[in-house]
Amino acid sequence: MIRMGIIGVGRWGRNHARVVYELSRELSSDLEFTAVCDIDISRALDVAKIYGVPYAFSNLDEFVRYVDAVIIATPIDTLSDIALKVVGIGKHALIEKPGALNSRDLSVIERVATSRDVVVGVGYVMRFSHTVEFIKEFLSKFNPQFILFRRFSRRPNHLKGTSIVLDLAVHDIDLCLFLTDAESWRVELAKVFHTETDDSVIAVLNVRNIYCSIHADGVAPYKVREIDVIGTNAFVRSDSSRESVVIEWNNGSTDTLKLSGEEPLKREVRSFIEAIKFGKYGRLASPRNAINVLQIVENILDRT
Repeated sequence: MIRMGIIGVGRWGRNHARVVYELSRELSSDLEFTAVCDIDISRALDVAKIYGVPYAFSNLDEFVRYVDAVIIATPIDTLSDIALKVVGIGKHALIEKPGALNSRDLSVIERVATSRDVVVGVGYVMRFSHTVEFIKEFLSKFNPQFILFRRFSRRPNHLKGTSIVLDLAVHDIDLCLFLTDAESWRVELAKVFHTETDDSVIAVLNVRNIYCSIHADGVAPYKVREIDVIGTNAFVRSDSSRESVVIEWNNGSTDTLKLSGEEPLKREVRSFIEAIKFGKYGRLASPRNAINVLQIVENILDRT
């Protein structure tokens, strides 16, 4: 039985709470939702009441006594300090993306996790999108030459103090490496644009002789989550917000797919549970995966 708790039950943390509750009912012999923790005790108490969680705290030292594994969904600048503390006392942790503010801090967490023999995952939830799963499975059939990633969202004011690269572009940097199974890369181009509304970044990575063009934008007044694969055999456009894929084959035929299944966040938390039980990460981003992403982020920011 894994006793699981959540640290940080703001907007995204509440989504995690719902998912952990649903999984605890489904996996009743393997998972128990035992505790929530938030700096605002009223939020912790509210979530505990909604989902019948027995313990709610604002104090991390008290919270960790009642859990074996934690999901950390706090602001980006607090993730690594909290993770280092809980991993250091032998708790498994799923840290929301990007896991830390820099690759150095996440490397420390990785070393401590190895020494304590605990699982640490990083919450790159887009890995669990059904469209991403489809593209990864069939990527070689398209014989890709380059991949275009577009991620547009108007960000709330409290997030605008965080670099657009660290907040939004990290998702697609991770997907570029994940889809291509790349272990090395080269940043060919990077530019951050500043506007009165928000920032925008364009970056081009070279991985395994495939170019990944990444455009993350907080300026556009609408939400876009698209990936285009341009290959010698086909043009593919996927939309993860609609879980749809269109394939224009070079022979003139077209396939249009509407994908469905378990929600990506639930698949991610399920993968975290399986990593704890079986020691295999599967699609779950490991600390090393997330360190690679942060090293690319640092390279981009150094250029701009």
